[in-house]
Amino acid sequence: WQELHKSDYSGVLNMLYLQAHPPADVPAHRLPDFMMTWIGSVHDHYFHTGDPAVVNEALPAMRRLLNGFLASHENDEGLIGALDGYWVFLDWQELHKSDYSGVLNMLYLQALRWAAKLFEVGGDEEMSKWLHGKAARLTLKCEERFWDAKARLWRDGFDSKTNLQTQTITQHMQALAILLDLKPETHDNLAAEYLVKPALGKKTKVLQGSPYFYAYILEALGRTAHRAQVIPIIRHKWNPWIDAGYTVFPEVWEPVNHSRCHAWSASPVYLLAQHALGVSPIEPAWRRVRIAPSVAGLEHARGVVPSPLGPILVDWEKATDDQLAVRVEIPRGMTAEFVPPTGDPRQLGSGDHQFNT
Repeated sequence: WQELHKSDYSGVLNMLYLQAHPPADVPAHRLPDFMMTWIGSVHDHYFHTGDPAVVNEALPAMRRLLNGFLASHENDEGLIGALDGYWVFLDWQELHKSDYSGVLNMLYLQALRWAAKLFEVGGDEEMSKWLHGKAARLTLKCEERFWDAKARLWRDGFDSKTNLQTQTITQHMQALAILLDLKPETHDNLAAEYLVKPALGKKTKVLQGSPYFYAYILEALGRTAHRAQVIPIIRHKWNPWIDAGYTVFPEVWEPVNHSRCHAWSASPVYLLAQHALGVSPIEPAWRRVRIAPSVAGLEHARGVVPSPLGPILVDWEKATDDQLAVRVEIPRGMTAEFVPPTGDPRQLGSGDHQFNT
């Protein structure tokens, strides 16, 4: 509320821009993983809107973040660490957070890839190329340091003191590896053993994610042969809150001293649209979408998905065991690919479409 300088260029604003995803200049709130998430937020904004204005506004701060803070915490291999005095959050679970965290480095890899695309959008090909090179190098180091070839899974960390991998198995690492398309030949097995089984309450030693990290876990699961498990897992994990009378999303599965209303637990709100209705954009600004309903034990589903080009209506019901009766409304300026559970994809233009698969 004080009379600070707030027009071009605010020193306070530019200092806060680099400190954390939520603006903060308090040491306990300097979260390097949330700084990486901020890069993802800029990337998502561009992907969903197609508007480069926010990208161009953010690139100077992003350059300082990448060249300054993050690069200064890399070791000779390109792994990020040496973050004493910072809050390496990652999740509320007991993940390996010291040198060198697998989850933190996977998030860094994703941030480098996002940033490379954003600098390309901003017309800085040199910076984009440099970031692509860093990402390629980090990809190899993540596989070298965190992939357990014998157990065929991703370990949670690499202990710089013992020069050994940690033995903890987490949903977090398997999910991030799938999202980053690392060792794709292993994805279906990783999903079955380390995402689905723990999520559905099967006895396991796998460390599970909080509601926050289940956004990553369920997105990863949706990219595998086990996509049909996304809706059953949402039922299994979120229904107890409904049964308990919650009308908002708590921060953790069993809240005690945590927030009882936390946005990061709300991923089913959009995940159900992506799976029960099947709608997801595949080109920036939603110029093209994929509609691939996951039947997953449902008899029918109907809903409207908002987009920058207008609402997308999807209404389907089972006609037979392997056939759907479908109605889809596509807004002007958008094309769609309808992918049925069985059969060939159908290309759709704007307008009202009714058909059986």
